[in-house]
Amino acid sequence: MLKLQSLAKRRSADDTGAVLVTVVVVMLVGFVIAVTIAASVMFTIGANASNKDNTQAFIAAESGRDAALANVMRTPCVLTTNPSTTAPIYRDVVTTSGPDAGSLTSACPSTSAPSVIRISSTGLGPDGAEVKVTSTYERVVTYVGQPGGVMAYFSGQFKATQSLYEGDLVIRDGKYLCNSATVIDGDLWVPRGGIELSADCEIRGNLYAEGDVLIKSAKAIVKGMISARGSITIDASNAVIDGDLKSSKNIRIDAGTVKGSAYAAGNFVANGGPLQGSAYAGGTATEKKATDVVGTLNPGNPGPVADPAVPQSDLDAVFVMTTWVDLPLEPSFWGSDVKWHTGPCNGADVTSLVTAPLTAPLTRVGIDYRGCTGPVTVYLAGGTMDFTHDAVFLLNPASKLTVVTGNINSTGAPPQLFFVQGDNMLGNSVPNCGAGMASGDLTLGSTLDARLMFYTPCGFKNTNHVTFNGQLYANTDGSAHWVHPEFLCEPMEWLPMLDLSCEITTASTGGGTSTPILGPPTLISQTEQ
Repeated sequence: MLKLQSLAKRRSADDTGAVLVTVVVVMLVGFVIAVTIAASVMFTIGANASNKDNTQAFIAAESGRDAALANVMRTPCVLTTNPSTTAPIYRDVVTTSGPDAGSLTSACPSTSAPSVIRISSTGLGPDGAEVKVTSTYERVVTYVGQPGGVMAYFSGQFKATQSLYEGDLVIRDGKYLCNSATVIDGDLWVPRGGIELSADCEIRGNLYAEGDVLIKSAKAIVKGMISARGSITIDASNAVIDGDLKSSKNIRIDAGTVKGSAYAAGNFVANGGPLQGSAYAGGTATEKKATDVVGTLNPGNPGPVADPAVPQSDLDAVFVMTTWVDLPLEPSFWGSDVKWHTGPCNGADVTSLVTAPLTAPLTRVGIDYRGCTGPVTVYLAGGTMDFTHDAVFLLNPASKLTVVTGNINSTGAPPQLFFVQGDNMLGNSVPNCGAGMASGDLTLGSTLDARLMFYTPCGFKNTNHVTFNGQLYANTDGSAHWVHPEFLCEPMEWLPMLDLSCEITTASTGGGTSTPILGPPTLISQTEQ
């Protein structure tokens, strides 16, 4: 009995020790957990403090940038921005500008041409953190009555095939060929190339070219004059020129009828005519038979001026005036009176968004497709809905612009609809269709009671039999042909940024001068370090 009691006592003592060990272990684990939590809390507090310091340094850097931007936009411009010694504290603020991102210098931005402004600024946090931001802005410059829908961006040879174009036509760089029945109801400008008419082409205005003008084997009609810094040759028996011929080189008429006079800085030859006016030449002036020139021959006399052709300054002015405008996609560029909607990436109808009533101060509509990847279809079913507001549709550069509409109706003034695919590289004033981008497509309704602007650096593949009024502001799609469209150019405005006309004379008076519209600086990129 005594042995059993002794054994029980020993077992009781053993259990007590185990409980003590368990308590100690639990306390140790709790201590480790408490220490870990405390360390985590302290780390989080430290990280938050560090993040706060970095954030304040970032805000300070942007404050220096904003101060520099305000300085450079002053009249007169100020390039130096002094460091700040009170919060927000910033230093090392440097401003450069130039015509494009690759030509930046320590100079004020142009007030009459597009420019890029780059500002770097270092901000300091209260605990010593430093953040440097480098921001690049683009300043778009347009002109009052700037030629917009003038197909100015077809670089290289261009052919118009069975087309009707209403408005002045500018082919900025390369030769213009008309090889099928085509009507241009306006002036034709080729400031960096020549012109060849080899079909039943009708130009209802004047022809201006830097290179040679050749009319051959065609029933060409020119209602105005032909003025070229190269030679002018007419060799088409059915061609009729109502106005004068003016050349910085030679003029030769082998066939056709010229109702005006001829002014050549070089030689003049009539070998079939007739020239109903008189012939003036700085060199020789000859005719094959007496009836080739109805008026007088005036060798050694080029006419009223030494160089009777279009002045090079006018050609240069038109070339500059039709420089590609890089349109930013930031909504702020398009004004504060725009009601913005997110565009559906699945190509759903947005007619109801465009036609919904607006409340002051909102007067225009924006559909933002920039969040979409891949091709985007802007679809306006139209129909009985009444279009009363101007609207802009924004697509990121990687998208392909496809526009599909039904019939668009308006009981009031026709609205303006701007379809804008972003340029792949802003700040260089040239159209950039980047890798992976594609030319757009147009499928338009038969009734379009609206003015439409199509803007894309990639051009359009599908323009066959398309008819619309408004503006085509697009680069070449890689093809030299524009087949069967009827493009009736009309002035369009999205003030204060855009004022687009259809005539060169609307934009320039007296030697090609024009009034610039200085757009606001728009942030196009920013880096932080």
